[in-house]
Amino acid sequence: MSALDLSTIRTDGGTQPRAAIAGTVYAMRRGGSDGPIKFGFTAGDVFARAAQLQTGSAEPIIPVSWTPALQQEERALHARFADFRMTGEWFFPTRRVLKAAANLEVFIRVLRLTPGCFSDVPAALDVGDRQVKLTRELTQIEVRRIIAIRKDSIAADVRSLTEIEAAYDAALPVWNDRPEWLFGQALDAAVKLMVAA
Repeated sequence: MSALDLSTIRTDGGTQPRAAIAGTVYAMRRGGSDGPIKFGFTAGDVFARAAQLQTGSAEPIIPVSWTPALQQEERALHARFADFRMTGEWFFPTRRVLKAAANLEVFIRVLRLTPGCFSDVPAALDVGDRQVKLTRELTQIEVRRIIAIRKDSIAADVRSLTEIEAAYDAALPVWNDRPEWLFGQALDAAVKLMVAA
């Protein structure tokens, strides 16, 4: 049993929103390859958390993946997979659960999608050959080329590059199904899918 952290006690009757708690969201597997998956949150070390869980389990507890995140994002993950919940934070190892567990960093980033989440992507970009195009009208090949060129450029605006890469990653699953779409169309469709889910 751990000591009680007095700073976590709410004395306002639950009327004030809780502060965002930063830490690590993790996925762990109990037992073999067909064992259930636990999505959890820790403010400490993932391997120390696995050791804590191991003391109460006869089956091995194996960390699958982990990523820096907020505690609310762990709760959002639980809500997303509520249909596959076994008990508590343990989920049946369905294809969707296993995919999220294996790609937790990307999945958490996708959970953060909201209609205005890519507002920092520049409205227009230099596509080379002294040509500027509206970002929303770029093809998939043009976006990949811009990312590659900017990664090589010492003078690249890191924030802009990060935003473009995050938007591209979010749009990619939709874009793979509809390669003829422009960047704006794929990004809008990806955000709509995430908001609807």
